Amino acid sequence: MFSRIMSAYLLQLVTVQVMLLVSLSISATAQQISLAGTVSDEQGVPVPLANVLIKQRKNEKLLYFKATDNNGAFVLNLPSETILTYFYLEVTHVSYRTIKIELEKGKNFYEIRLSRQRVHLDEVSVGIKPRINASGDTIRYDVNSFATQLDRSVGDALKRMPGFEVEQNGRILYQGQAISHLYIDGDDLLEGKYGIGTRAIPHAIVQGVEVYKNHQDIKVLQDRVVSRDITINLVIADKAKMRLNGEAKLGGGWPEQYVSELNAIVFNDKIKMLDALKGNNAGIDIREDLQDLTGQAATNLERHSQPLLSSGTAGAPNLPKARHYLNNSVGLFAHHLVTLDADWQVRANIDLFADRNKLIYDNQNMIFGEMDSISFTEQLYRVNKPFLTEGSLRVHKNTKKTYLNNLLKFNYSRDYSAAELSGDEQLIDQRLKQQQWFFDNHFQYFPMLKGKDVLKFSGRVATNKAPEQLVLASPQKPIVDVPSMSLSWLRQRVTTRTTHAELNIEYLLKPTWFSHRYNLQAFSEWQSLHSSLNPIEGEQVLDEITTGNALQWRRSYALLGSTYEIKRSNFTLSATLPLRLQQISYDDAQFALNRGQVDWLFDPSLEISKKIGQQHEVAGHYGYSNTFGNMQNIYQGAIMTNYRTLLANDTVLQRNRGHHAGFAVKLANAPDMLFVNLGYDYAHVASNVMMSYQVTEQLTSVVALPLTNRQTQHNAVAGISKFLFFLGVKSGITAKWSLTNDNQLVNDALLPYRNRMFSLSPDLNAKLLGRINVAYIGNWSWLHNEPRQRGLPFSQRLVTFSQSVQLYYSPSAMLDIGLKGQQLYTKQREQANYNYFFMDANARYKIPTWRIVLEFDLFNIANIKTFEYIALTTNSRHNNRYQIRGRMALVKAAFTF
Repeated sequence: MFSRIMSAYLLQLVTVQVMLLVSLSISATAQQISLAGTVSDEQGVPVPLANVLIKQRKNEKLLYFKATDNNGAFVLNLPSETILTYFYLEVTHVSYRTIKIELEKGKNFYEIRLSRQRVHLDEVSVGIKPRINASGDTIRYDVNSFATQLDRSVGDALKRMPGFEVEQNGRILYQGQAISHLYIDGDDLLEGKYGIGTRAIPHAIVQGVEVYKNHQDIKVLQDRVVSRDITINLVIADKAKMRLNGEAKLGGGWPEQYVSELNAIVFNDKIKMLDALKGNNAGIDIREDLQDLTGQAATNLERHSQPLLSSGTAGAPNLPKARHYLNNSVGLFAHHLVTLDADWQVRANIDLFADRNKLIYDNQNMIFGEMDSISFTEQLYRVNKPFLTEGSLRVHKNTKKTYLNNLLKFNYSRDYSAAELSGDEQLIDQRLKQQQWFFDNHFQYFPMLKGKDVLKFSGRVATNKAPEQLVLASPQKPIVDVPSMSLSWLRQRVTTRTTHAELNIEYLLKPTWFSHRYNLQAFSEWQSLHSSLNPIEGEQVLDEITTGNALQWRRSYALLGSTYEIKRSNFTLSATLPLRLQQISYDDAQFALNRGQVDWLFDPSLEISKKIGQQHEVAGHYGYSNTFGNMQNIYQGAIMTNYRTLLANDTVLQRNRGHHAGFAVKLANAPDMLFVNLGYDYAHVASNVMMSYQVTEQLTSVVALPLTNRQTQHNAVAGISKFLFFLGVKSGITAKWSLTNDNQLVNDALLPYRNRMFSLSPDLNAKLLGRINVAYIGNWSWLHNEPRQRGLPFSQRLVTFSQSVQLYYSPSAMLDIGLKGQQLYTKQREQANYNYFFMDANARYKIPTWRIVLEFDLFNIANIKTFEYIALTTNSRHNNRYQIRGRMALVKAAFTF
């Protein structure tokens, strides 16, 4: 029934999308606007090879480019819908002063005179392919000079560019730092969910990739608020702005596999659109297109609204998802942005996702105590049926005098799962149902005042509701041993509700080399948690076996803060001094619980950075923080979070006091395409609460106790990325090291542990002899967990090694033949080692006249159907065995338009 309703709904949506695409396609073929002119010097002599740039007034982003001919003339063809008053003309030449001219409505010819200047090269460029241009905090990559005929999307091309890392889920890092935004011609179409863009946008329509370091995207705050963000901007080619772009893909194969995708793209000055309809049962994770890769799109309420209940203890295997994801998924994604005039924009984003997936595993778990260990086994067969819809509507204005933004977000998710779990002579049938409703509205208004001071005003209201239910049935023996009761059927219910509201006012004084600002913030949060654990006998639900929860939680604070910044040409220093008065109260009549506390809190932070030359930078930071637990850390009634875990808390509210410090060094040499990054972070956190684990072979009880707990953590990273011109190879290596000291309380024994980890990750991407492409990614990891107290056993060592090699041969421009091999090796002390080798094959044939690509894929040629790996935590080891996808064959046809 659900599938029929979903299919009908998707059909209606697709019909609307197709109608919209047709209308946009027709409009894209309309007549162009020609903008022409001449460039000469003060004596009227033509200036050849002058750069004529057209940029947006709102963000100064480059949109069109043309060089003057030998007569100093230029002609630029713009889309017919271009509103000239949104742009300005900039003319540059190494021997002349740069000039900027506002474009006028109805004026299509410009006579431009340049005045000479002394030659001062503040921009470096590489004159041979591949090309990078660097100027100040901006680095621009020429996409065509890096991409090969194997690459389809801009994400494929990014992997070949030195300085960039593209993770498996699509997250982009530059010199080791995750980007904060991905813009498309200066517009934030996708917010933090840019993975769909890097996978769907063809690299052929992207002219360049611009990297902005220390980027402040709110114009009224530029030169007022120091930013450490790195953003990238995709510069769309002129020709692509005048048409509809997209791809339709359909494929099928053995055993009973299918893949389908339709996406449509429009990127011009007035409308930006990226729509996609996808479906497959071939292991492709559509949900990655919903993932927030920056962490900025999600609110605090979204991040903290995690489910309490689960149907198993093991997670996903340490394996690319395409090899183990047993799915049947469908997704619809619509991202639209409309520029109403030079200043105002409206953006709408809507996502739908439905899936049916299976997880089949068996594992052996061992938890280490002081002198002994507890082990248990489990085998799980689970069918999961998630459904998700989410959307947002944004109204936005961003000028040098005013910033106004209102973002409305909503989502609804539902997840049903049925699982059969067996282990240790017990068979348990599980039914888990989880739902969540979420709503959030965030308003921001930052006007510049007459004296060039800025007033920041923002407010937010958000609410969330999440009911959960877990039903457990064990006909062979009781799930929980309670005197005089046979608890073979149990029902655990939990419902959480959260509402919070905040108001923030900040005053920024006129910027000089020394700037300061002051802010006042008010915040209130209301939460409730209701739970019950009942036995079931036949159709009857009996009284609770333990007292449930009816917890009410309230937290509010008022904050008065000040920030002081020193900014010189190559040096910045920023100090933030917030003072907070916080009140927390919570009560549960069932436990005669009624407590509250008031605290004065001071959380200072300091950031410092120094530029060395144009591209090198050294930065450091320090911060002190006070954080508190929430209602999930204070409830008294036991909650059965899964079939073998009972979780409860003491009455003490958790408080963490933390010191955080670190530094980062970034070195960049654009002409040599050499990028180096170094970093170190230290954290020390002291908590007044420690989790106590009482572990038996049947059940794990977890209780939060009022005991002092300290944790220290060291993290270091070093990375280098280099393009080797003589080989045409992008190569790099990243090293990571971490050391963590923490404490575990297991079966009343305090166990101090030390965890060490070191990893090396080399990568290489090469084009050899014009016909051969080689890509290599490797990772070597060493993990060592050991007790810090002498005489305690159970020290653990684990070595893992993974490497992936992809080799493509292109005998012609129309044919590509490729092989991919992936090795995963695990070595453990006094245990069996695991070694797997996966092999895939691929062939592509292009028919340019029809704009069709035919593709054949053969996955997992060796037909490996099970995968084993080891997962280590501080004082436990989990030997997991998963059922994965066997051999598959797919034939696909893709039509581009």
